[in-house]
Amino acid sequence: MPGYLSPNQSNFAISIWAIPRNNIITNCSSHHDDVSRLAVVGDGLALPERQSVEPAAVIGMDFEGRAVAQLAPESVKPALPQHLEALVNKHLIWFGPATPEDRFYRFHHQLLRETVYGSMTKRGRASLHLGFVQWADRTYPDRAVELEEVLAYHLEQATRFLSELGPLDDAGQAAGRDAAKRLANAG
Repeated sequence: MPGYLSPNQSNFAISIWAIPRNNIITNCSSHHDDVSRLAVVGDGLALPERQSVEPAAVIGMDFEGRAVAQLAPESVKPALPQHLEALVNKHLIWFGPATPEDRFYRFHHQLLRETVYGSMTKRGRASLHLGFVQWADRTYPDRAVELEEVLAYHLEQATRFLSELGPLDDAGQAAGRDAAKRLANAG
């Protein structure tokens, strides 16, 4: 993707010209601090930090700490709060509101979330999308109707990634049927 650095008042900004599939050129500008954060995501995260933030990237811009705790690898779980705090200190994520049950977080910028998400394997993304749906179904059974569309999206993404890896097995087909059912119910 071509880009250039240009002066922006006393700081520098990066402009990235993206040509999406529909051939419409768009210009995405970002402050240099965000570019620095992207470099940290690309090169400067320790493996436990990366393994802590990958489930969050699949969940979305805003995410619950307990969802990440459920989806993170077992090796990361004992120190997950410290890893998330390290990501806050690196300005990759922010603390969101806290409830008696959980701490919420938010990615500092959508580009950061997309960078983490895009660096993951398709199989890894599919697995985390499916895991998130299972977690949400168990955690929020009373909000099933409210969450149908969101969870259908996660099932759809998992099915898409799995189908790009080869023919869908029974579990992949079941995820696709579940996504279709939830989308139909959501209206």
